[in-house]
Amino acid sequence: MQNRHPADLAQSPDTATSPSDEPQQLAARFAALAAADPQFRATMPDPAINAAKTRPGLGLAQIIAACMEGYAARPALAERVVEVVTDVGNGRSVRRLRPEFATVSYGELWSRVRALATAWHADPQRGLGADELIGILAFTGVEFATVDLAALHNGAVVVPLQTSASPAQLQAIHGEIEPAWLATSTECLATAVDLVIGGHRPRGLLLFDFDARVDDDREAVAAAERRLAEAGLTDLLV
Repeated sequence: MQNRHPADLAQSPDTATSPSDEPQQLAARFAALAAADPQFRATMPDPAINAAKTRPGLGLAQIIAACMEGYAARPALAERVVEVVTDVGNGRSVRRLRPEFATVSYGELWSRVRALATAWHADPQRGLGADELIGILAFTGVEFATVDLAALHNGAVVVPLQTSASPAQLQAIHGEIEPAWLATSTECLATAVDLVIGGHRPRGLLLFDFDARVDDDREAVAAAERRLAEAGLTDLLV
């Protein structure tokens, strides 16, 4: 038998795959994985939930609720485990990332989302409702997703603000959208305070990713509260 190069075999008529065969082959691979791998099978969409979320007339908030409640036991998000340690060089309490990840289930995430959405809905003076805008100035993470989904649950419009934008660009965007609320992480808090003092003043400044055990976090909040108080906005930060 004549030896042939692998490239020749790939191009030979008896081994070539027609483009029309690819969907069937992919479906067969999925079926084989689902039958043999429990972990893969556990990530497959549930037909009942697919049917529930595609019912005619559902809004975005209802579709999100159907998915969150239907997949409550499944992991939704993951983030690096953080521990607070003492820096041996300066004695300060700092965050240290561990190599492992912690997961948050859809059910846990949905509980957090509904708690924040309910708090906004129940506040007649400073709430966040349908068609209102909220700006988010932060890096993505579990708490970012919580704020995002809570706003969507109430029918609000989320406007992410780029953390890499210049102060002038952020101030221009903030002034243009005039959000009802501005949400930010501790890392971006000083910039968010600049925005509300130097321009549009929202109903509230929502802080997340704050850890009172970390020295930098406590100092950032104290500085923000001091600057806001000087500007007559003592009740803005929540």
